[in-house]
Amino acid sequence: MATSGELAARFSVTDQTIRTWATEFSTWLSDGARGGQVRYFNDEDEQILATVASLRQQQRNYAEIRELLASGYRVEVAAAPEPGETGTGLSLPQMTALIGQQQGTIETLREERDHLREELRGERTARLEALERAARAEAKLEAREEHRSPQRPTERQNRPWWKLWN
Repeated sequence: MATSGELAARFSVTDQTIRTWATEFSTWLSDGARGGQVRYFNDEDEQILATVASLRQQQRNYAEIRELLASGYRVEVAAAPEPGETGTGLSLPQMTALIGQQQGTIETLREERDHLREELRGERTARLEALERAARAEAKLEAREEHRSPQRPTERQNRPWWKLWN
């Protein structure tokens, strides 16, 4: 028998989530899991809640989970690791070494991320400077066109329309 806190730790959810699931899916749970100050879940209850946890991780909604539970769908529940075991088949020194490797990988990825961020900032700055130069050049062209003296009309443009064919 397990409490909601123990199951919450096993399924990586909060105690409140286990209580919510116990309420939502009470049809499939034993009487001890349905209420009271302390809820005790037997092995069948644990299998039901493991199924719910698995389906929620797959982004299934409660209606879909109810349908699957009603159809008899269940997931296998892995046995809880004994105290002092990691539950992965690795010894504690092996797990420590693996964690060290993963931390090294994480640090390398952080450095790469920071380098790419700096590179992106440089490219963004260069792009903004280019846009500013283009805007200044465009403003200069517009200013030149405004200050340019108007073209002198040609002789043909100065004549009245009735004399254009002469």
